[in-house]
Amino acid sequence: MLFISLTSFSQTRLDYQRKSKNQKTTAWVLLIGGTTMITAGAISLSSSDAWSSSNTEGFLILGGLVADLVSIPFFISARRNARKTAALEINNQSASIFKKNSLIVKTQPCITLKIQL
Repeated sequence: MLFISLTSFSQTRLDYQRKSKNQKTTAWVLLIGGTTMITAGAISLSSSDAWSSSNTEGFLILGGLVADLVSIPFFISARRNARKTAALEINNQSASIFKKNSLIVKTQPCITLKIQL
């Protein structure tokens, strides 16, 4: 029963890691793309005539701001999923035991929980 639960927990851990990586990649793409759009819109706005009939620069800046704001929840979700990745392992731990006035080293099975931040 313990081995089955450890296997299913490991699959969940890998799913959280994969989800965190994908969310972090999405967040960085949105942030870099949004910042690039804001910069391109601002450069285009400063170099063009202020009274032009095209609203392209404004749409670029607005779209960049929206993309930057949308990236924030992705960063938060990626960090939350990264914190959920915990490793549950079965190891052997050496233990010193006194028996008949002598020190005996025995190995005992133990369950280790590692939380990776």
